[in-house]
Amino acid sequence: MFDGLLDLLSGKAFVKMGYSCWNTFSDAAMALLGSAPSQIADGSLWNVSMTLMDLMMVIGASLFNLLFFANFCKQSADLRNNQTIETVMTMLIKFILGNFLIVNIKNIINGVAEIMQGVFQIVAPEGAASVALQETSVDDWDSDTLVIGFFVCAAFMIVAIAAGLLLVLHVYGIFIKVFFYIVTGPLALATVAGPEGASRSAENWFKTILCAFGEFAGTALVLRLCAAIINSNGFLIPVPDWLGAVETLWNMAQSMLTILLAVGSVKAVDSMIRRAFGF
Repeated sequence: MFDGLLDLLSGKAFVKMGYSCWNTFSDAAMALLGSAPSQIADGSLWNVSMTLMDLMMVIGASLFNLLFFANFCKQSADLRNNQTIETVMTMLIKFILGNFLIVNIKNIINGVAEIMQGVFQIVAPEGAASVALQETSVDDWDSDTLVIGFFVCAAFMIVAIAAGLLLVLHVYGIFIKVFFYIVTGPLALATVAGPEGASRSAENWFKTILCAFGEFAGTALVLRLCAAIINSNGFLIPVPDWLGAVETLWNMAQSMLTILLAVGSVKAVDSMIRRAFGF
């Protein structure tokens, strides 16, 4: 009983509660990240997206033919550069490629999703357990800062709850982006056979949806790295000798900093993927 009261007064109880709340939210986030798009909301969101995609494929097919005809007219009207066999073959290849992509877009999306799910399993093979914070690590902290530790660690608990909510909200945002790109895919792919400037839309769509799917594994990677920092006990910066009397506050401050770093880094995963792969 005395140890429990001491943990409460020193703030350890609040830190453990903050860890527990963060783990609850990260469990929910990892469960979502580890799910295929077709499994979200019992598949209802996927079914709605597929229905909309079918409509977009009809519009995309019409747009594809229109852009191909516009590109053909543009090339034919270019008196300075006459039509050559190479030009005709290029347009023909784009025509065949565009038809193939539009017809098989669902298979392409499913293939990309399966690949990214495989990468996710590599990054977090144990699922939520791979990024869980170990509450037992707090027991090694000294209980020598009572009044200050009580209030500061209570603030840490509030920060952990707020950060957890932001994490789950961000994961929901990833899925909204993925389904938006899925539905608009046929329209982007319809530009393959269009003029040179318009045809870049298809390339940009592929890069964008790859980044969106890559955020699943990227988010799990960031969470696992930050969890490893907190669970290591030593953190990135050991407690200086002159701060030995406030070791609990020092460790708590680094825990708070790491959790905030995790949320900030998760939001920057898309940018990091684009920079890493030149998208």
